[in-house]
Amino acid sequence: MASLAEQLKLDLVLRYQNLELEVSEEIYLSGVTTLFGPSGAGKSTLLRVVAGIERSALGQITYMGIPWLDSKTGLFVPPHKRAVAMVFQDTQLFPHLTVAGNLNYGYRRRNRRCGPEWSEVTEALDLDPLLDRDVDALSGGERQRVALGRSLLAAPRLLLLDEPLAALDAARKAEIMPYLKRVIAEFDLPIIYVTHSKLEVRLLASRVLALVNGKVVRGNESLDGARHSEHSCIRASVVGLECPGLAVCKVGEGVMLAEMQGKHAVGTEVELVIERSSMLLFAGEGGNALAAGKLDGVVSSIDRSTDGTLLHVTMSTAGGELVANLHRSSWIERQLAINDAMQVVISKPAVVSYSL
Repeated sequence: MASLAEQLKLDLVLRYQNLELEVSEEIYLSGVTTLFGPSGAGKSTLLRVVAGIERSALGQITYMGIPWLDSKTGLFVPPHKRAVAMVFQDTQLFPHLTVAGNLNYGYRRRNRRCGPEWSEVTEALDLDPLLDRDVDALSGGERQRVALGRSLLAAPRLLLLDEPLAALDAARKAEIMPYLKRVIAEFDLPIIYVTHSKLEVRLLASRVLALVNGKVVRGNESLDGARHSEHSCIRASVVGLECPGLAVCKVGEGVMLAEMQGKHAVGTEVELVIERSSMLLFAGEGGNALAAGKLDGVVSSIDRSTDGTLLHVTMSTAGGELVANLHRSSWIERQLAINDAMQVVISKPAVVSYSL
């Protein structure tokens, strides 16, 4: 259990139009906590309450033992005194300022708080070539990088990201994902990240808080909910280009095809996203000469789904863990066991998520 000095404590009720938000949680202030769930679940509203933008919530918010909200006593700490930075889906950059001007706006807001230096942020987000540009001339991915840089330069205590990739196409998402992972790795800053994408949860989350109809769904606070989603992710290297948009990738001794947005040169290390529904397990050599890929692995765990109808079979491969979903009857037939050597046959191409 985290101490009060490591927690964001929420005990909130908010009723707004068709939404009834009721949240009583203690969020550990380290790494990335994802607020995950369907549209309309209350994720963005909760983020706005934490930021102090939405003032109609009743209850208490305590940050590291310091009260930010107590509706019983009338206490309300305004957004600028919470030192929280929020990055919106639409970036909300100032159109009359250049990239440098937008970054400098964030830098001036730090009010003597220690935080990352200008050069650290521009290097991590590769912003130096953009500094003299007008924001209207930026791509969607570039705008998100600038918005993220502006927030980091404000030296926030807590960074809130409200579906930052939702408005981007697949190519721009693949472009910005390495920058998000770099920010998480290089800056010691707690992040709350709103998304309804299981893939983003799988790639970024330290822990998961699932919301449905304004309430937290138990049993999904850890990465298990994302781990047993419809995708798996593994490392691979590009060894050839089959045709435009299709790469040949190597995972250990196995080879598979992967769709890609943009260009990835031969030799590039990438992360591949593989649909669980495309995986078949074989105790020996798998058939299907038309398969998109075949990988060797060893069974490392077998878990039941919550309803007992599926088994999640985790395979250790040269590129990392793959999780295949099997019907219970299939498992009984095959009598899988831990440490069994298996071949995973993948029926459709994977997708290159981003370069490592």
